[in-house]
Amino acid sequence: SDRTGERRWHVAGPALVGMTGLLLTANTSSSVLALVSLSVAAAGIWGALGPFWALPTAFLSGNAAAAGIALVNSIGNLGGFFGPSMIGFVRDRSDSFAIALVCLAAAPLAAALLELRELGPGESARIAPGRQHRFEALSDCDLCEVSTPEIDDVVRIQDDYGRAPGSGCA
Repeated sequence: SDRTGERRWHVAGPALVGMTGLLLTANTSSSVLALVSLSVAAAGIWGALGPFWALPTAFLSGNAAAAGIALVNSIGNLGGFFGPSMIGFVRDRSDSFAIALVCLAAAPLAAALLELRELGPGESARIAPGRQHRFEALSDCDLCEVSTPEIDDVVRIQDDYGRAPGSGCA
């Protein structure tokens, strides 16, 4: 992903492999196949982490990057508590470890779906005022940022097309 600069599929693809490995583990009765599919799940989940951790610094810098990384890390640490707790809870209620693994497979699926979310024609996204953001166009498009009636409210920090900071929609 560093060579191409593409992050979305480098995060979503391995996450989907991780989900598939968890689902295969849940649906096998063979210890050998369970070990292999659980290894596939681990490889997929760990494979998504490298490009995932490159995402915050792609649109945050300085103190904001440090705070963003700390927030993501803190939320991830909560998963270290709630994941095993959820597995125990579901297994106790259902008497099935397989159902618990299926529930666990929802996490990498959700990660992949969130990473692959794209706006379609005519759709828009609302971004909270004061929040830094970056758009990546998959094809030619028109982009207008509308903020408040205040002059110079939108500040362009980086522009790959050489437009002047503060210039309006083209």
